[in-house]
Amino acid sequence: MLCKYLNSIFKETFLPIGGDGLIEFYQGREDAVIGLDQFNHCVLSQLPDLKVIGICSAGANHIDPAAMKKYSKRMCWVAGINKIAVSENTISHIVNIPPNFHKFSREAPAGN
Repeated sequence: MLCKYLNSIFKETFLPIGGDGLIEFYQGREDAVIGLDQFNHCVLSQLPDLKVIGICSAGANHIDPAAMKKYSKRMCWVAGINKIAVSENTISHIVNIPPNFHKFSREAPAGN
């Protein structure tokens, strides 16, 4: 499949990229498919070639709508795209918590 999209690039980490790193990563790109990367005024003002941002997350609070409009960027997403994954994750936690309840209750106050 990647042979059809030879100019595609992928992040090496799951964590969001911020600020200058995000600008450098998307410099010269026309489109982006993102998770939780922060696209604000500072970032969007420095990405003139970027036209479309596709979102793969449960919300869009990491995208500044005023900046998107100011810099003529489009945003797209598909509602409910992760509903099966969320359901599977919920079931796995329901199954996993009872046998590990004491462990989790010790670790929770520490933020784990």
